[in-house]
Amino acid sequence: MKQYSGGCVAVDTGGTFTDFVYQDAAGRLVTFKVDSVPSAPDRAILGGFGEKGIAPASGLRHGTTVATNALLEGKTQAVALLITRGFRDVLQIGRQTRRELYNLAPPPRRVLVPPELIFEVDERTLADGTIQQPVREDDLETIRRELNRRRIECLAVCFLHSYRNSANEQRAADFFRRKGFVRVCASSEVVNEYREYERFSTTAINALLLPLMGEYLERLESSFGGERVQIMQSNGGIISGVDAARLPVKTILSGPAGGVVATDALIRNPERRQLISFDMGGTSTDVSLIDGEIHFGQHTEIAGHPVLMAVIDIHTVGAGGGSIARFDEGGILRVGPESVGANPGPAFYGLGDQLSVSDANLLSGRLQPDFFNRPVHADRAARLLAGLASAHGLKEEELLLGLLRVVNSNMERAIKKISVERGHDLRDFSLVSFGGAGGLHAASLARALEMKEVIVPHLAGVFSALGILGSNLVADFSRSVLWREPDLARLKDGLAELALGHLGHFREVHRTIAAEVGVWRSLDVRYLGQSYEINVPYGPKWKREFHRRHDRLYGSSDPARPLEVVNLRVKLIAPGPSVRLPEWPAREDEARPERFERVLWDEGVRRTAVFHHDDLRPGQAVAVPAVILGRLATTVVPPGFGVTVDRNLNLVIRR
Repeated sequence: MKQYSGGCVAVDTGGTFTDFVYQDAAGRLVTFKVDSVPSAPDRAILGGFGEKGIAPASGLRHGTTVATNALLEGKTQAVALLITRGFRDVLQIGRQTRRELYNLAPPPRRVLVPPELIFEVDERTLADGTIQQPVREDDLETIRRELNRRRIECLAVCFLHSYRNSANEQRAADFFRRKGFVRVCASSEVVNEYREYERFSTTAINALLLPLMGEYLERLESSFGGERVQIMQSNGGIISGVDAARLPVKTILSGPAGGVVATDALIRNPERRQLISFDMGGTSTDVSLIDGEIHFGQHTEIAGHPVLMAVIDIHTVGAGGGSIARFDEGGILRVGPESVGANPGPAFYGLGDQLSVSDANLLSGRLQPDFFNRPVHADRAARLLAGLASAHGLKEEELLLGLLRVVNSNMERAIKKISVERGHDLRDFSLVSFGGAGGLHAASLARALEMKEVIVPHLAGVFSALGILGSNLVADFSRSVLWREPDLARLKDGLAELALGHLGHFREVHRTIAAEVGVWRSLDVRYLGQSYEINVPYGPKWKREFHRRHDRLYGSSDPARPLEVVNLRVKLIAPGPSVRLPEWPAREDEARPERFERVLWDEGVRRTAVFHHDDLRPGQAVAVPAVILGRLATTVVPPGFGVTVDRNLNLVIRR
């Protein structure tokens, strides 16, 4: 077995596979996948390293679903919440909005912190930051004894108006830390913004994740020499393992963010500015729109609870290669969101007894048995297909095509949600397809949505991990100010103070930074009296930019109306490793298929050429319809399409 040492490795843990991209000191890339272990993700990582003999000198960069899965499945430890007296029901009341408008008895939202673990504290900070009533240590001592009696070791401190003055919160948090509570977080440390419900919810979620992520990262760090583990954030940047353990809420969209970063860094160029990233894995599909730049938001939701943090605008649906086909009570074919996952996996793995999207792709001929490095039990999948088709009076080919159309329609709706519903014309966009299953569906989606082309990267199967490998070190900070019509000097001073307050810590936790740290500054602005704001870059023309963006989003603007700056934001950025895709010499001959197979398309069964992606070269003509086998992902080109190969061996598919 070949041994790899030095360099850096990125790992993206998904629900079905764990993807690896290793870059050695000379810039060469090694890519591979292993089966995920959902109950212990670190086991899959360590197993992959052992299998390939990798010993990275520059550490591990990791996109993880540990935080997301724990919240969605409710597998978190109990935490206590300290809150200003009179506000114990904030998390329960929320914004009093109905999540299901036409359901008179919707299922209750899972409570983040049960009432018996919410402790009210006699303290009060006013809206202008004045401390009207300091917190008393005698009251905190009483709460400490109760927490010890209940054996609660983790707590969140959420006091009113701490975004203006955090003295009371800090005093309470410091008290419990002195008393031996290791996992404590104050809301002003997690998100220093106004809106108490969202701030308290974000802090409670962070506290819930502290034990789980702390223990997970400790296990990883013990295997990689302490602080060399870095984690992908939801904002598309890397955070140190130290900060990820302290602020795990920043990692809840960790893995999907890597694919968007890779799309922006490796595919976008002056000729291709409008892209939709399409990441279809074994369990879910993540889509994001890039219109010259990555789109970010400051609000997201996880398990029905709001989270305030910088996050790439990503929409996720439960549609993947492992999505299960079933008929509902009305006899309608449904696909997903339930998935077979890594265990038992698709029926053709030989263990499962439910028909999945991957089984349909195999039985239609779009997935080839020799693509897999394991025994393929196609007969098992065929029996399930025959049984399901017979039970519902369908021909097997009808059910196969129907299953694929249904899962495609689920993904079409996801793409429309981030594009058409926001005023974008999909005919102007390229679909960048990656993930283990993306290339099997991308051309059909592009045809249905009338998109101009599909781009399938050469390393599509591990593209998100590639994005994680090359991501910058990034830290986002914010502060609520609620300034009416501030002048430029006041904004400049406020942003400088915010950046300087965090620059020292940023350099300390990333001690290998050699380049100058970049600072990106922005403002959250609204018309005075509005409830929600728009983020705009800081600069002399920030007002004009706000009016322009407001007009694009809402179809109106009023330059005569006074503005209010709600939040100041700074982003500290240090460059990550340089990742470059190899360029290949062009050839003008016709690519020779390895063989021909009979494949079921929408147009019927056709004789189809089978190629290996690694054997193709720029400039070659590729016969269609085609099945193109990559090392870690398969791409299919249906009848009616053409395919070219660019200089980086990416496939460009057009109608």
